[in-house]
Amino acid sequence: MNSRPFSIGKNFSGVSALLLYLALCGCAGLGITHPTSSDYSDALSSYTQEAKLYQGLETKLDVQAVHRSAAFRRMYMEEYARVYNLGAAEKEKYLAAELDQAKNFEDFILVVNSTLSETNDLQKADSTWRVHLFRNGVQIGATSIQRLRWKEEFLNRFYPLANPWSRVYLVRFTIPPAAPEVSSVSLSLSIAGPPGKVTLNWRENSSAPDPAPAPVPTPAPDAAPAPITAPITNEKTG
Repeated sequence: MNSRPFSIGKNFSGVSALLLYLALCGCAGLGITHPTSSDYSDALSSYTQEAKLYQGLETKLDVQAVHRSAAFRRMYMEEYARVYNLGAAEKEKYLAAELDQAKNFEDFILVVNSTLSETNDLQKADSTWRVHLFRNGVQIGATSIQRLRWKEEFLNRFYPLANPWSRVYLVRFTIPPAAPEVSSVSLSLSIAGPPGKVTLNWRENSSAPDPAPAPVPTPAPDAAPAPITAPITNEKTG
């Protein structure tokens, strides 16, 4: 079986596909489940922020955002390698690609729910919303916003924040080349438009293992990303 992250789930049919599905769903009694490790669950919780936009008592916009810092990417690849049973060399290859991205970009996974369903379109050029990042107070526009169509079982395993009505996005910001090195980085992600604004905040300590974040080539909205970002872009449907 080819265990490359960008091809997992693509080359199976019939019984093999069913077995893979059962393994990922964690069906009871078969002894083939992959419970999410507590370390990864803790990392996901630590790097996730949530903000809601209310109109009266009604929630109009609910955004959960995971900051894919270098430290988070390390934990993600540990979990990814465990779930897909990757060998050491393959794991290191994909980890190196993740950390290389983390040197030049800030990277976020956004899970968005909205009762304003027609405006849940962050990836469109004429979207109701504008997304900005304030990095140590400096405003940065998004390099790319891509809607992700991951399989449900993949989302449930690695980003169990979504429901069937959620839309999931990868939002990337290029770190300015002249950005000075600092001991900590404050991040404020803003999603603003006529209905209102939500803001999510993080602080990264650069003295901790592997500080700040990163993407790679700019994918066109709704386009499939480059294979080098395999661990983040695999399991894409339709």
